[in-house]
This record gives sequence, structure tokens and C-alpha cells, in this order.
Amino acid sequence: MFSVEGIKGSIQEWFADASDVTEVARTYAAICTETEKQMEYSMEILTDEVE
Repeated sequence: MFSVEGIKGSIQEWFADASDVTEVARTYAAICTETEKQMEYSMEILTDEVE
């Protein structure tokens, strides 16, 4: 499992390395998309366990 602080640090590094606003926006969108996928997967696992 990953730590929240570790993930925050990685995200801050990605944004700091971005060369322009467009790259920041793309990185943010990718993070949001992947987070949504992980949330959906986690909810699927949790609801399967409850049933």
C-alpha cells in the first residue's frame, strides 16, 4: 500500500517538472482519470465482499 504523503509528493514533483500550463492540465486530467478508475475498482471489490 502507498502512503498518502508519498503520493502527494509524487504529484507535486510531476507538476513541478511540467514545462507549461498545458502539460499541467494533462497531468491533472490523467491523475483524475486514474483515480476514478481506482475508486470504481475498489467499490466493485467492496460491494462484492458485502454480497
